[in-house]
Amino acid sequence: MNKIATRIWERVFELGCAIQAVHVPGIQNEVADFLSRMHDRSDWKLNPVWWRLLDDEWGPHSIDLFASQLNRQLPRYYSWMYDVEAEATDAFRQSWANENGYANPPFNLIGQVLQKVIRDQAKITIVVPVWKPASW
Repeated sequence: MNKIATRIWERVFELGCAIQAVHVPGIQNEVADFLSRMHDRSDWKLNPVWWRLLDDEWGPHSIDLFASQLNRQLPRYYSWMYDVEAEATDAFRQSWANENGYANPPFNLIGQVLQKVIRDQAKITIVVPVWKPASW
């Protein structure tokens, strides 16, 4: 992004133009406002140091079950929505039976993940928070 911004500024300077940033209220710019709020708050990535320790202990893992291009830990991954690099979308619609999966799911899906492990008789390493009252 920095390289692109630098090229833009250089071109603007060459042309003798000016760029001015202006705030446009979201109500007047609905598309940009909507897209800026689409950040997935459950899109976490385990620190790579901890990931390597997990993979050394319980791996090698074959697929990252809940990932995106930005947070994947493995070349093979399932994404929650279409992703050109993902092997498939919606991990719950895929078989986990012949995988050694890695899962860092959104916290609200942990119960479903554990049910899927039982149904598929799957082997996974799952990252969950330590919440004493939680059912898991």
